[in-house]
Amino acid sequence: MKKFIATLLTFVLTVSLPCLSLKANFYEDNTYQVIDEFDYDYDIDCNDDLIEVVELDDKEVALLKQKFSAQCESVEVYSRSWSMYGSNYCYSQMNDVEKEFYNRLDEITMHYMNSAEDAVFLYDNSYIRGVDYGDLSLERERAIEIAKIYMYQNPQYYFISKWIYAPKSQSIIYLGCLSEFVDGSERLSMTNEIFAKIDSWMLEVDEIPSEYGKALKIHDILCENVDYKLNEYDQSIYSVVILGETRCGGYAKFFCTLANVVGLDCIGIIGKGHAWNKVKIEGNWYNIDATWDDGNTITRKYFCRSDEYFEETGHVTEDFYQELLPSCNSDLLEEYGIYEAVNNRENIILGMVASSIFNTDVEYSWYLSTGSKDRKLLSDWNNSEWFGWYPDNFGTYNIECDARIVGNEDSTVNAKASIEYHPHIKGVCQMPYEGGGFLIGVESYDNPGQKYSYELLILDCTLLSKGEPAWIYTTGKNTVEYGNAFWAVWKPQYGYYWTLFRVFDEEGSIIDEKCYGFVNI
Repeated sequence: MKKFIATLLTFVLTVSLPCLSLKANFYEDNTYQVIDEFDYDYDIDCNDDLIEVVELDDKEVALLKQKFSAQCESVEVYSRSWSMYGSNYCYSQMNDVEKEFYNRLDEITMHYMNSAEDAVFLYDNSYIRGVDYGDLSLERERAIEIAKIYMYQNPQYYFISKWIYAPKSQSIIYLGCLSEFVDGSERLSMTNEIFAKIDSWMLEVDEIPSEYGKALKIHDILCENVDYKLNEYDQSIYSVVILGETRCGGYAKFFCTLANVVGLDCIGIIGKGHAWNKVKIEGNWYNIDATWDDGNTITRKYFCRSDEYFEETGHVTEDFYQELLPSCNSDLLEEYGIYEAVNNRENIILGMVASSIFNTDVEYSWYLSTGSKDRKLLSDWNNSEWFGWYPDNFGTYNIECDARIVGNEDSTVNAKASIEYHPHIKGVCQMPYEGGGFLIGVESYDNPGQKYSYELLILDCTLLSKGEPAWIYTTGKNTVEYGNAFWAVWKPQYGYYWTLFRVFDEEGSIIDEKCYGFVNI
């Protein structure tokens, strides 16, 4: 696992340093035309405030180049590898041209992270040096998309704003800089403050051995220390770490930052007006949305969920991620259902199959459904997947079982089963008869003193569907001289039927009955 604890700088370089030549290639054209400042009108393409794209005209680009060329390039102070806080998963899925542009973006932003170089102002907006892609086979729209992806995979560059400046007539992209961090010396100081706090949280997370536990700890750190609130910096980890208030972009970027530095591959996702994460845990990918889990009560409803679940709950990924993202095919609990292990006159034993995707304990609670929404508790939460039950009477019972990971109420899954209980009917028979018609019969477990009586009734489903009298046949109550079974032969016309098998005690009360459908065609 990659670990690194920041060493606080004992000095900060100021912007008064002499101009130095750096190895980094900033892709800036140093030729420019001196022009006067002028009025402007931005053409804004807004992605629900997560990232906003502004089209610059040629005069604005020329003025930016003039300002950057007149500015000293500051020497780099840090030698820290900031990439440990970001994810290269999307990058690894890109083609060579896209990777080259991505690398150029990273070279620029990392320089501003490592040095005291100032960003520049133009008409109350702040910019870092531009990235040229004119020598690449890259369309403007794809360059903008790569820049958007880059910003959410590299949240460690906290000073980058939500603005992308993209001229139509020139192949260059400028990333915006938050006004608080235009001054390079102040930015260096803030970098120390932000990452000292992040690294202290990293130590807390690193104490947890499992990847699942680490992800859960990050989720809870975020929800416990942040309020959902709009502010100027709410798409940056600065808003999380320093201000303690942010929006979805801040939640997603902070989760990405802390997860990656403790060794969990974590991707920042831009959706339609929302942001969240995909995280790789114990070999599989899962969706996590800490924003929607944070509220008056912290939940884990959107923690480690499948793509299917997220799509059903309104998480729509931007199209430009196509073929760059892993699939999240699992939820916390999967392959769940009720298994009927034993069903006889003594009792019913049911089992709940709920496979946890992690090495975590699962607990179970059993219910009897008594209405459309009403449930009667049969067995409260415990760690046994087996449930033994003895109903008071014969009949069909709708049973439910809830299963959840211990300590995570929002991981609960539910399974339902229709269970028949027949304490007296051992078996029924309904089969074609050699002499024509059907042989039907019922057998009870016993027949004390030959006092039990039996009845077989036939329901015509066609007549029932027409609203006409449908009970067309009955044997009446019959006792048997020996044994514990009663048989009859019935010759129906073509159609759909139900047979009702009944057993009565010596007082004539029904003690069990069972239905069985059949077709005569």
